[in-house]
Amino acid sequence: MSRNNSRKRGSNSECYLIYDGDCGLCEACVAIADRYDRDGRFILRPYQSFSVAGLAGLGLTAADCARAVQVVTANGRLLSGARGINYFLGRRRVGRLLNILVYGIPPIFLLELLIYRLVADNRHRLSRWLGLSACRLEPRLGQSQDGDTNTKQTDR
Repeated sequence: MSRNNSRKRGSNSECYLIYDGDCGLCEACVAIADRYDRDGRFILRPYQSFSVAGLAGLGLTAADCARAVQVVTANGRLLSGARGINYFLGRRRVGRLLNILVYGIPPIFLLELLIYRLVADNRHRLSRWLGLSACRLEPRLGQSQDGDTNTKQTDR
């Protein structure tokens, strides 16, 4: 990334976008987010770079951050997943227009929530399929690396 995302700023106006640094898809999205955040309004950091106390100070746990991207606004408001992404995008004019569309038409917002959850739950597969650095996430119990359900076969 082009800027030092862990730098300290003198004001209390910093917002955080906290993501899973062990996920290739997340890393690729953050590289795009870094270019989008031209004014440097957000500190983009993987949750793994925080101590347990550091996350707790923001009102988060590692489990929260492993499940979804987290945005902490300057006033301490927590926004998770699609809502966090919408907040991040809404800091620029094009993002505000997108937010008007998403929040103005409830079925679109519901679809966005569903798509976010599907992507987040399958990001290790998507990273591999897209040729990104492999996620260091373990597949969910009962699934192989390819997403197939592990079943025991018995000889009959």
